[in-house]
Amino acid sequence: MKKYRMFIFLFVLLAIPNLCIAQGGKEAILGVWKLISIETIGPDGQRKPSETYGKNPAGLIIYHPTGYMSVQFMKDPRPTFASPNPGNANPEEIRSAYLGYYAYFGTYEVNEKEGLLFTIFRPV
Repeated sequence: MKKYRMFIFLFVLLAIPNLCIAQGGKEAILGVWKLISIETIGPDGQRKPSETYGKNPAGLIIYHPTGYMSVQFMKDPRPTFASPNPGNANPEEIRSAYLGYYAYFGTYEVNEKEGLLFTIFRPV
């Protein structure tokens, strides 16, 4: 189920940059893009906000001209700790914070002819 949700997220997040590639070349995607939503699409075609990340998740994706990219997003609302010192958090607070945040850094390639953007997952 998590793979399905991630696929939907990547589709929503990358749809606008892909349109820019088709219309303006790879330079059109460079810079910082704000996350608008993370949605799941059911078998009936109905869209609904992600159960994991909420209705208004915060996030961004950055495309750098050197071919590197970075993406981060977090749950709405972001979990907080009872103590001002995160080192004193209980296991449930830590679990909630961990599962409410996602980040990835890697490389990307643009196929201008096809109007496609590929994120490359390579071992470090």
